[in-house]
Amino acid sequence: MCRQITLFIAVLLVLSISGVHYAQETDDQDRQPARTFGVISGRAINSATTSNIGAAGISRLSQILLNLGASVQTIPPNEPIPDDIEAVLLIGPARAFTIQQTAYLWDFVANGGHLLLVLDPNGHNGVNSETAVRSGFNRLLYAEYGLSIADDFLIEPWFTIETLADVVSSWSQAQAINAPDVHPIIAPLVEHGLPVRFWGGRSLLVDQLTVVADVHPLLFTESPHGETGRVNLRSDDPTQIELNIGQDRQGQLLLAGIAERHDSGSRIALVGDSEIFRNIFGQTRRIDNDALPIFVGNDIFVRRLMAWLMGLPEESWPSLSDSFTWVTIDGDDDDWPQNIPPVNVSAAEDVRVELDQYRAFRNDYYVYLLLQTQGEIGDDVTITFDITGDETPIEISREGAVFYDEALVTDATAAFGQFVEMRLPRRLFGMDNRAINRVCFLLPDDQQPDCYELTINPTISSQLDPLPVRGASGPQAFSDGSVNIRAAPAIDAPVVASVPTRTQFSLLGRDEAGEWLYVRNGRYEGWMAEFVLVVNADVQSLPLID
Repeated sequence: MCRQITLFIAVLLVLSISGVHYAQETDDQDRQPARTFGVISGRAINSATTSNIGAAGISRLSQILLNLGASVQTIPPNEPIPDDIEAVLLIGPARAFTIQQTAYLWDFVANGGHLLLVLDPNGHNGVNSETAVRSGFNRLLYAEYGLSIADDFLIEPWFTIETLADVVSSWSQAQAINAPDVHPIIAPLVEHGLPVRFWGGRSLLVDQLTVVADVHPLLFTESPHGETGRVNLRSDDPTQIELNIGQDRQGQLLLAGIAERHDSGSRIALVGDSEIFRNIFGQTRRIDNDALPIFVGNDIFVRRLMAWLMGLPEESWPSLSDSFTWVTIDGDDDDWPQNIPPVNVSAAEDVRVELDQYRAFRNDYYVYLLLQTQGEIGDDVTITFDITGDETPIEISREGAVFYDEALVTDATAAFGQFVEMRLPRRLFGMDNRAINRVCFLLPDDQQPDCYELTINPTISSQLDPLPVRGASGPQAFSDGSVNIRAAPAIDAPVVASVPTRTQFSLLGRDEAGEWLYVRNGRYEGWMAEFVLVVNADVQSLPLID
């Protein structure tokens, strides 16, 4: 009863301060971009600060805003938001809002201000912030914008109390919502299959049926469940993070959403994990080039979200970096690099599938290949490639699946259209980057296949692949320093390759003791010592590889 009275008083105070005087409905063409951002930070709320250049700070986010033409200043949490502030960032507060803070914040958005609110799960990384039940601001947000935070903690099946206790090892991946009307913020993520990495999140409720605002979910995740019980990371009881059917949330859980009021034009973005925006988490840069992100999906999402929050016209939003490969595997060549010329193929006799030319290049993790034939390829045709020095061919089905030694290559893909287009992991070509020396088209009538003796050496591209690990949904790891991959689980085994720090891998298995892990990405595959990796899973739960 006392809680309800407190909430009622809070709502009255908010409404009395704001006066509920929404601006008249605005015309998009008359809106001016928000140029002045305020970051609410201070000990009273303990949220992320732009002055912190360390791992937990958001100085890189501040630089993104500056690059977009905005100015950024700090706002104390217990003071009214100044009149010259047009947009507010409140990222990862560790404490719940007071009634006064709620009133100031709601007064700001009720009068046309824009807001990015990022709330972490309670109980993780020292957070004791807003709860869906007790938060007056959360209830107002849902009533007026169709956005609401849930009281849960996203737990992957492979998480342990130990991996959750350290925020560095508590990461998961969210995907962009691929709806018929994909929002421009996430359109590049959908087109190129890029995930957004997060480190311990909470889910949202997004009501697209509200009539007062234009509402869009942006990110979702399916593999974790939403743990509704309070997680005590100081206790090693594993049952507290187990899925309880009927109690914990399951299915497609949302991690980010946006809304824009029809009357005031106020824009709100709500996100369930602050590490997406922090310096040495979602905004981590490459060791060899501080201008380039490691998590490319995060970088695109944050930059375009900030441009939307500012109200910039879409044509002026940050474009995709030329430093990365942006080839969509769709059977067309319209997005292929212009510096990769076609190579003509000599005419062959007595063939039913005529191969005219090919184009091929490789970046740091994948080989991209484009074949042009005379006419369309039949529905039942299979393509095989022979690689120099390898007796096992690569097989491409008409559905676009790629097989090696009869096993599906989950991080490879192909598409049949005007061209046959494919992306193949470089590890299939060996560490010495062997060439393709034969291409065959197998028809379903068991006749002699149409084969072409070729030497396809893909052109070396200076562009980087935006996603080193593709097609993997499960435990992952990254290298903690410059370390070796070995051919067997032993310190004296031959070195397959040496990789730099922060190299990403999917985890495929372990040795009996769990001291060596079998890893893979687009370029490398082999054994790595467990102590040179940062993993987000229970090592003993991985399959045993003999």
